[in-house]
Amino acid sequence: MKRVSGRINNAAQEHLVRYSLIFALSLLIVHLFSYNKLPFSTDYRFPTISFLIIVSFGVFLCTVNYIFSKKVSFKKVDSYRKRMLYEAAFHFSITTLFYSLLYVLVNHVIFEFDFIFVNYLKYLFISILIVLFEYVLREALIKKKVEKENNSKLFVKTRNKILTVDFDDIALFHSRQGIVSILLKNSKTKWVTQFNSLKEIENILPPENFFKVNRQYIVHRDAVQIVEKDVNRKLTVHLDSSLNNGHPSEIKISRYNSRNFKKWLNGLPEIA
Repeated sequence: MKRVSGRINNAAQEHLVRYSLIFALSLLIVHLFSYNKLPFSTDYRFPTISFLIIVSFGVFLCTVNYIFSKKVSFKKVDSYRKRMLYEAAFHFSITTLFYSLLYVLVNHVIFEFDFIFVNYLKYLFISILIVLFEYVLREALIKKKVEKENNSKLFVKTRNKILTVDFDDIALFHSRQGIVSILLKNSKTKWVTQFNSLKEIENILPPENFFKVNRQYIVHRDAVQIVEKDVNRKLTVHLDSSLNNGHPSEIKISRYNSRNFKKWLNGLPEIA
């Protein structure tokens, strides 16, 4: 049920973004290409009829393009530029076809207006602009979302599999003799990774959640349970009691690294 609910929420958010883009683009285009006046111009009145026509055409044509784009995929095209070109040509063709059908239906069947070729081309141009702008902006948002999701995950190659794990599910990284392993939270699951040292992964981890306490360990904030002062301004970190699997429950931090570690913890209880 949670997965289904999550998919519904994602779909609802995607459509909300799409229709918000269409609305904003229609508002911009109607002022620049149809009404030819901006709000601060003399004798300005909001172009209600033109806006409703353009936004209605935009919603219809963008929805048609969205539906067809789900059924036709260009993902197998090797070049990213070619794929964008093919998709733009595809949207151009779909928009022209359905715009023409809609234009004939509205102007000649419903309202019985005379066919004016200039107006036909004008609103076709506006419709194509809305569809292509909506497509480009939507693709940019999707790409940004994917990059954000990828930045919250670690790809781990273990044996003959490639696994993905959320950073927040990792308790610690351990390096020993050129082998880096990860230990997951709330379990004794331990994975041996493809990394050879902690330096390879130190820069890709979110610094607010992970700290390299020494040459052998990088720990997640949630894995730290208690911090004790040690001799010579050193620190002893007590890890979460649920973590074990061959790892020590205490990790020493040198006096040179202790100050940065304290700043990173930001208020974790410390025992004198």
